[in-house]
Amino acid sequence: MEAVVVSCSRTLLMVLAGLVAIGGSSASAGTIIIDDFQTPAPSEAFFSFDSATLPFMPKGMTLIEQESASILGGQRDLLLEVAGNPSIFSTSGIVGTDDDAGLLRVATDGGPGTVVTLQYDGIDAGDNEVTGLSDHLGLGGFDLTDGQTNDRLQFDFLGIDSGSSLLHTIRLEISAVGESATATFVVDIDDSTGPTSLEVPFSDFSDDTVFQNLKSLTFTINGSGESAMGIDIHLDRIAAVPEPATLAMLLSLVTCWAGWALRRRR
Repeated sequence: MEAVVVSCSRTLLMVLAGLVAIGGSSASAGTIIIDDFQTPAPSEAFFSFDSATLPFMPKGMTLIEQESASILGGQRDLLLEVAGNPSIFSTSGIVGTDDDAGLLRVATDGGPGTVVTLQYDGIDAGDNEVTGLSDHLGLGGFDLTDGQTNDRLQFDFLGIDSGSSLLHTIRLEISAVGESATATFVVDIDDSTGPTSLEVPFSDFSDDTVFQNLKSLTFTINGSGESAMGIDIHLDRIAAVPEPATLAMLLSLVTCWAGWALRRRR
């Protein structure tokens, strides 16, 4: 039993050393949910663009704002912009709960393509559907790293269809604005018929320090609007998560101490 205790103690020291090395602690380690798309309620979730009812909007544009304590900064700004001459139901989908799971689904029926933008910059005032997003930089220097514990963004998809027989990818552009700098990163997401996750390390950005004092965070899907015209995306969650090695160390510690406790009972 003494050997088990010594082994677990060494494991604990290794875990603590690893957490100190990344500037965190076991108490502060944890995923930060940016958006789990649990709001609004299903009855409010359906949206569509119909150019016949919104003829004054340039290229076809609609903005859906939703406030919730579960969203980073308290508000999600969802902007849909048709990249060509819009037609009835150029884009449609849902945002909110679907079969008890959070979901953002955006689908387009062929051309023209649709640009989907999600912005998290706190609760805005004065945004409107004609001018689109306003950047109020309202996150107040939020530390998305949670004391340098989290080191990447994770996007959980239930399915991705680019609608392209050639590319089989959809472009995701990320812009993070900090106290004194703006960091960007662009990645192409592969089509998937089932659940898949995309991880984007902060170190891949042009300046990863912005995530320690974040003012706004913007995700643009299908930015050109033309490379993927018949898109159908199902986005389940966006979060900031720890590196896998940190999670492995914590799991190792729990397993070790659970084994020691079991031996004590025997």
